[in-house]
Amino acid sequence: MAATGRQTFDFAKTQRGISALSDGAGDIRRGKVSVEDVKNVLLPGYQGSDGAEFARLLNDWLTQCEQVARKLDEMQATLEDTLRSKTGHQQAAQERVHAARNNSGANAIFSRLAP
Repeated sequence: MAATGRQTFDFAKTQRGISALSDGAGDIRRGKVSVEDVKNVLLPGYQGSDGAEFARLLNDWLTQCEQVARKLDEMQATLEDTLRSKTGHQQAAQERVHAARNNSGANAIFSRLAP
């Protein structure tokens, strides 16, 4: 919020936010693959209750990773929608101003004032 109480929109910051969310989701998914690799290598060697507990820990971690990545994807989609919406609104407003200027006779007046 700006000091005037109006919302402001920063295209570049929104794009950076989208990029950061995408990077974060990708990093989490790469980490998930690493944990799955560790799980596949180490888990067969663990037996008994400690092995079962280790498997539960890894499975819980993998589930949480996917949930976080999905939430980041959702936030990214929301920002992308906002970006499209704001860009569309700004373009429409510019077109209305341009049309109003052209229809107002201002160009004719300015033409007569020019030497």
